[in-house]
Amino acid sequence: MINKIAYRYIRNSCQKILMLFVALLLILLIFPFLTSSSWTWLLEPANLATLAVPLLGIFYCVLMIVRPDLHQVFWRLKKYGSAQSIAAQIDEDAKSYSEAVNLSKAGYTATFTPSWIVWSRGVLAMQVRILNFADIAQIYQHTVSVNGFEQYNLAIRTNDGKKTNMNFYRNEELITVIMNRIQQTTPSVKIGYDGWF
Repeated sequence: MINKIAYRYIRNSCQKILMLFVALLLILLIFPFLTSSSWTWLLEPANLATLAVPLLGIFYCVLMIVRPDLHQVFWRLKKYGSAQSIAAQIDEDAKSYSEAVNLSKAGYTATFTPSWIVWSRGVLAMQVRILNFADIAQIYQHTVSVNGFEQYNLAIRTNDGKKTNMNFYRNEELITVIMNRIQQTTPSVKIGYDGWF
């Protein structure tokens, strides 16, 4: 179970981004060839610069898949140690309790341990968030209406004043369960909105 949870989220996220960059590269290579009779368009400086974007993206994604400990999500958590030690702490914590929760049908998931939350969010669940319960100052349920449907978020304010959301989409009951779990683990967490966000 060495570095399984945090690194798995990072690798899954980077694999999705890698597929997008490969698709972009193929489009940039194939489409101009269909409109011209040769590959000489590749030698033009503007076209070479355009190809650099997906190539750099592919390089970044492969690097994160091979070395997830270099991912920027660990930069915010450096007070807990190196990326390897944080990932090991999460996995050690998961030995006593670990629960994976599907936040939506679109692939958004969260893993809860006694002290940590690791979750994916954003477009196609490409962003990874890792949060220690000790860093949480306040949580509350936030409901928004999107295209006539209510979507439920768990708004989280950390001790340094930053805010992040955990999207539960149409699963309101799960927010209550998660809020209770966070409050049981960290009783100092303030529950409810007070206008400070």
